[in-house]
Amino acid sequence: MNIIPTKKQWKKWSLPSKASYVGSVITILSIFLAIFLFFIDRSASSYPVEKKSTEIMEMDTTFAALLESAKTDPRDIADYLEKIPVDKGKDTAKRTIEELYNNRIISIKIKEILDIVVEKIFETTEEFENESRNLKSKGNYDLAKVMEEIKIAIEKKDPRLLLNIYKSYEEREKEKRANLLKKLIKSSASIFAYKEAKKFYYELIDIKPSAENHFGFAYFLQEFSFFIEAKKEYEEALKIYRELANENPGHIYLMWP
Repeated sequence: MNIIPTKKQWKKWSLPSKASYVGSVITILSIFLAIFLFFIDRSASSYPVEKKSTEIMEMDTTFAALLESAKTDPRDIADYLEKIPVDKGKDTAKRTIEELYNNRIISIKIKEILDIVVEKIFETTEEFENESRNLKSKGNYDLAKVMEEIKIAIEKKDPRLLLNIYKSYEEREKEKRANLLKKLIKSSASIFAYKEAKKFYYELIDIKPSAENHFGFAYFLQEFSFFIEAKKEYEEALKIYRELANENPGHIYLMWP
């Protein structure tokens, strides 16, 4: 499925539609960059940052020059790229580009552009594959799996997969943090460190405002005689439970953490 509009479609779009699309693209690219910068252990790389940056700048200059000389729109390149089965391997991708040129579907300049794009795709997937292997050797299998998922998303040329990867990772991290906070709350309460326990509860509610957590916080506040605050938390828990009951009338919800 091609989520990038053709030049013809782009011209038909209204200004708000164009602005919305550009905003979506920027969001997706930002997410991808966030994933890349967050996950890659730069200290483990022996490749100098200055050299890498210079190469990227040189590639951008060459690519821009080719686009200019070919008098083509980047969206047209995206349409051509849809015809290339990157997920089938580098040789197949290169052979497809050659066939498109031999069959006079693309010009020599478009061929050169596609050669550069495909080369960079495989360089990027190779980097993620190597990073995944490196993480596995260090026992970090969860992060290695994320690297593999990003590699597959690049091969499929589907930015929506990158968005899903980010959301999935974010949710797992949120769950880990919530579990840690619950342990800290229990530990703080056991030594009557109620100020610290309250702080941890507020953090827990912030990242996971479930009825269960609100009810647990309310019960904790009641135990330590914070009755006004406890009342607010009980009310919030009941509000969420009522909403859940309306959505699932046949389900029984237990008001206990």
